[in-house]
Amino acid sequence: KYELFMKMQSNNPLGYELTMSGTTNYLQLKTMYNQRKCHRLKEDWGAFCDWCDTLPHFKELTGCSRDTN
Repeated sequence: KYELFMKMQSNNPLGYELTMSGTTNYLQLKTMYNQRKCHRLKEDWGAFCDWCDTLPHFKELTGCSRDTN
């Protein structure tokens, strides 16, 4: 089922890829992390969650981890 979804996703035109920079805080990252830790697009949002896990004191400040829902 996941492989079929990824085949469909890769055949859809996504347009131009743009880069951006932004400023955020731990409260916003906590919300984004909790919304995306179980997202279907593991290749995209899994990298984001891995990055959040490497931030200093992320788990202590937010109480987030992937094993909790």
